Amino acid sequence: MKSYLRKKIKDMNKSILSLIVLIGLAISTNAQICYKAMDVKNDVTVKYKWKENKEGKRELRIKFKNQTGSAVNVDTEFGFYLNGVMEEKVVINDCLKKSFFDNWFRPVHIIMSETLTNEQLTSKELEVQVSEMNTTKVEECRETDS
Repeated sequence: MKSYLRKKIKDMNKSILSLIVLIGLAISTNAQICYKAMDVKNDVTVKYKWKENKEGKRELRIKFKNQTGSAVNVDTEFGFYLNGVMEEKVVINDCLKKSFFDNWFRPVHIIMSETLTNEQLTSKELEVQVSEMNTTKVEECRETDS
């Protein structure tokens, strides 16, 4: 009787663990799918999505995907264009590790405009572009103080 109960408890633990893993994968997959591709250069993809923060201000969320097969330093300049005129620019410097899991769990860069209002950020006349992107392959990403 005891061995039967132990087996049942062990099977229940496996089922609960499997359910937790499946829920985690579903949430992670949904978060990845929401991003749209903005630009691709040298097998590095820039993805983005807009999100409103707790204060109601729109934020641009940026993720990079590294498909080069090696670690890459990326220096990217984003231009915020309103009616064709650059209103603001933001520079992101990052080192992208090379593995599949690093792409999946890569940190998100959050850009909050300092000059544009929420109305301008939702305007059809607003366009955000990668105005410059430089990539350099490196042996490995090193930790920095920043």
